[in-house]
Amino acid sequence: ARAMQFLCEYNQYGRFSFGKISTGKVPGYKFSNYLNDFKEHQKTRHLIAESTLKHYDNELGRFLLFLDQNNFNSLDELKSSSILDYCGSFSSYSSSVRHNAFSTLRVFLRYLFNEKILNEDLSDLVPSVSHKR
Repeated sequence: ARAMQFLCEYNQYGRFSFGKISTGKVPGYKFSNYLNDFKEHQKTRHLIAESTLKHYDNELGRFLLFLDQNNFNSLDELKSSSILDYCGSFSSYSSSVRHNAFSTLRVFLRYLFNEKILNEDLSDLVPSVSHKR
């Protein structure tokens, strides 16, 4: 299954990313300020644990890297097709990986809308994945 993920990623992006992606490991990271503000908001308003904040780095780092690789210069450029393309890139991943990635993305997109960073709430476009622990 992991080999298929690598092949699908290479087919889609023309490169491999090994391990987890975090904003600290991505050179020239354009959107790190949004992630940092989101994490601070979650930490102060919702008393989110440090382990969850690290999880946000991994999951949202992957999404923001996708935007960077697809030449987004601003979050204003986000459209429904961008969200669907990103979600489609998880087709070969397990339901637990998709569940974690998509639920985190939904919370982040809702935050961006509530903070008036996005003009449209795109969180409804992110699919729900049922997952049993």
